[in-house]
Amino acid sequence: MKKRCSTTSRALFVIAALGFVLQSQAQLTLTLLHSFSAGADGQQPYASLIQATDLVLYGTTYMGGTNNAGTVFKVNPDGSGNRPIYSFGRSAINPLGVASPSGLIQGVDGALYGTTGSGGQSGYGSVFKINTDGSGYVDLHSFDPAGGAGYNPSASLVQATDGNLYGTTENGGAFALGTVFKIGPDGSGFTELYSFGAVPNDATSPVASLIQGADGALYGTSSAGGASAVNGASGYGCIFKINTDGSSETVLHSFFSDNTDGQHPYAGLTQDNTGRLYGTTQEGGSFAAGAATGFGTVFTIQPDGTGYAILHSFNPGGGDGKYPHAALVLGNDGGLYGTTEFGGTNNMGIVFRLSTDGSQYSVLFQFGSSPSSGRNPNAPLVRAASGGLFGTAQLGGAGNGGTLFRLNPSPSTISLVSATPTRVFSLTATPDFRYSIETSPDALHWALLTNLVSSGGVTLFSDPAASNAPTRFYRAAWVP
Repeated sequence: MKKRCSTTSRALFVIAALGFVLQSQAQLTLTLLHSFSAGADGQQPYASLIQATDLVLYGTTYMGGTNNAGTVFKVNPDGSGNRPIYSFGRSAINPLGVASPSGLIQGVDGALYGTTGSGGQSGYGSVFKINTDGSGYVDLHSFDPAGGAGYNPSASLVQATDGNLYGTTENGGAFALGTVFKIGPDGSGFTELYSFGAVPNDATSPVASLIQGADGALYGTSSAGGASAVNGASGYGCIFKINTDGSSETVLHSFFSDNTDGQHPYAGLTQDNTGRLYGTTQEGGSFAAGAATGFGTVFTIQPDGTGYAILHSFNPGGGDGKYPHAALVLGNDGGLYGTTEFGGTNNMGIVFRLSTDGSQYSVLFQFGSSPSSGRNPNAPLVRAASGGLFGTAQLGGAGNGGTLFRLNPSPSTISLVSATPTRVFSLTATPDFRYSIETSPDALHWALLTNLVSSGGVTLFSDPAASNAPTRFYRAAWVP
């Protein structure tokens, strides 16, 4: 939450540079933006949100809507304006099935793109496009397993630098183990680039989104397959790389069932500005006792497959979360933020942060602390343009249909401390979080003044440019 005050006085810069250290006691507070009530409103928002260029949040629900097959919805960052803008239809082939929409992306043309795991003309999924006002919905491609083609896409798309959309199917392909495909944003040029299972120890049945790395290649994970898939076993998953023309598919790491590795990654990867990749596994880690055990990990790996390491093993016995299902978010502060679906004090999931070297791990929020906060988050967090983190919980809320929320430290306030000879202000805020102090002449157009850490709860700052400003507004935002 942001507070502002105005002044016509002169101020001098008096704050010293402060380092950023996140302490274990730092906590976030949750602001409930919406409880999904099923029916036309939608239910179970399990896929990722996006904040579009208009700063509005867009997402999908698994159920609800006019046909109880899922929706596309929009909501303003303050929680106002929440409404479904499209209701998916049920398939004529499978009239009892939901559409299973993935998370959305916004294309360079401003439209929203996504996939459905079922639906489409043949009932096996689709790639769709829709405008941000809910108009212009069109299926760009309908998947059909006839002839060994891929079908049932489970993950959202990525738009690469060449303008094409890339994605995966969980099933189908030449070896019935899933595919990588590309399609133009107008629906042209659909091509199956790769069928998983083409080489020994390959990835199989991917359910996570691809990312395009800084080198232009596509990176992803699969929850099954890899070198552990021997003697008929499905395997514990792997990390793979493939070029955008479908060439040079390479398994960078295969997960194994011992307690030195993770098992079953269900989330996509995140890349930092050094090129290093980060991800989560839903099981495995130091507390695993064999196959399909353990509570999950955070891991890192270089794009060439070297430098693989476990950064954190989840341990709910110590109040930690367990079973992370979502991708990580890289903050401006250099930290990794994420969620677990279960674990924590209430066994309803947590929000956590750790540094990219695995240090400074903290649990920042416990779901289930209040009945309305939601529970069991399945989707990744989204960094807000104006500060804070947005997310969804697939269950909980007023009608147990899931929630949409914003996470911030406790509300900050800015107060005038000294009127003469200089104007000095104090920021009262949750300790150990980094805040951006912004100024504005009209409370509409904001500019960064400084970044600081409220290390003791109250921190002084001043503004060297205030002497020439007839009116000056200030606000503090936590920008993770």
